Amino acid sequence: MKTIHIQVKDQFDVYHLAKAVLKQIAEGEKSEQYSLEQKVDFIEIYGEQILPSTELLFQSEETCKIYKVIES
Repeated sequence: MKTIHIQVKDQFDVYHLAKAVLKQIAEGEKSEQYSLEQKVDFIEIYGEQILPSTELLFQSEETCKIYKVIES
């Protein structure tokens, strides 16, 4: 799986840098039809791996912060 550096924003509008591991669809021929949020399998921020919710948000169990992927 491919890993990229992304920017995320928490519920307090504070920006953070994170790593995103992308799904297989991100590398396919039709990858342009998906948003970056849809391509992310999970993010890693401050050493914690966080899976997306159904709303494509990422909630930390350690800090209770909610992160949203920011399109570049």
